[in-house]
Amino acid sequence: MAVLRQFFAAATQTIFQAGVNVEFILDGALTPGYVRGCMRSEFQPWVSTWVPSRDPWEAGFSDDPALGYDRFQVLDMQAEGLAAGLWVDIMRHFTYGKFSADKYPLLVWEPSDQADFALLSSLYLAGRPHPRGLMFSINIDPARFEVFTATDRDSSDTAWNFAFPSIVNATQPHVVVVDGHTVVVYTDAQTGLTCWATREAPHRAECLTEELSLLPPLSVTAWDPARLLISDYAGRYCVFDVAAAHSGGPVRLAHAAYGTAGSSSAVIATARGCVFGACALVLLVDGGASCGAALRVNGQMACLCESCVVKRGSVAAAMDDARGLLLVVAAVADQARGRVLAWTLRLDASTGMVSEGPNLIASTVGDTPSVSIVHHDRDFFMCVQAPTVVAML
Repeated sequence: MAVLRQFFAAATQTIFQAGVNVEFILDGALTPGYVRGCMRSEFQPWVSTWVPSRDPWEAGFSDDPALGYDRFQVLDMQAEGLAAGLWVDIMRHFTYGKFSADKYPLLVWEPSDQADFALLSSLYLAGRPHPRGLMFSINIDPARFEVFTATDRDSSDTAWNFAFPSIVNATQPHVVVVDGHTVVVYTDAQTGLTCWATREAPHRAECLTEELSLLPPLSVTAWDPARLLISDYAGRYCVFDVAAAHSGGPVRLAHAAYGTAGSSSAVIATARGCVFGACALVLLVDGGASCGAALRVNGQMACLCESCVVKRGSVAAAMDDARGLLLVVAAVADQARGRVLAWTLRLDASTGMVSEGPNLIASTVGDTPSVSIVHHDRDFFMCVQAPTVVAML
């Protein structure tokens, strides 16, 4: 308790001095329920949750300070399936007790399964709503939460939730949007074939032949406005034209090209920037160029190394919104000379792309080098990790 009291004092002082809009809610063993009567006067004025299946029933309808009921101000429901739905119905019958006049929404604590999110949402929407609405308290990845609570008609840029009945035994799926069409590319775990399905035709999955299928891990990117490029770390690639068969018809992927890094471009790593769009580290030896690797950023191409034998690489990007600057770090493993090279590139609207490097990171080549960027205030911190060496740029 001494440590908790110290934290309470420090947090209260920080909130007051900084003027931040932060509120702590007590839960679990810190609530004044039943044998925890000693908590009635602790940590004032922080309020606590009230769980109808755990805490005194009368506290859901009374603010008696002598019993500590005034501390219970957040109606908190358990998350598991039908039991949660039953308590929602019970509290709805009592018009949510004293909580109908409170400032806090109806809270559901820590659901983790998609089925629970769907069931609880449907049960809540089927009857009288809480005056302050419904809120989920989560202890899962926020990205999973966005997907679980999205719908197949979600028009937001964050997530959508859509079933692909045709996709089975999938491993390492990639979702990419090409010319407004959503395509899922994956490797079939049983056959090892490279397969895909589209949102417009979710019941139909197609696969490349065994001769054309690529080896995972795959890299999938929208190359030109209506083309999809799938490549692997062996330098092989497939290019598909993505278009509807006819007006209003299903989207089809038409096989347009197949090859290796010796005859065209193959994406070996991708990163996402903000304003300036996608960054792609590519193998490039076509179109009269003599580069072994290049970086393509929003249509601009920068040659990284000439006559390199590159099969592995990594790229990361970070955006400085205040200065309108996109910083990119790329690293490649040059098989010809047994080395790892790294570059930093800056792109802004006024000066275009500026390349710096290469910097020798390691003299031996092992696994794929990895790169990362941390952006703090107006400074960028860039890290390239080779098999045995970590370098800051």
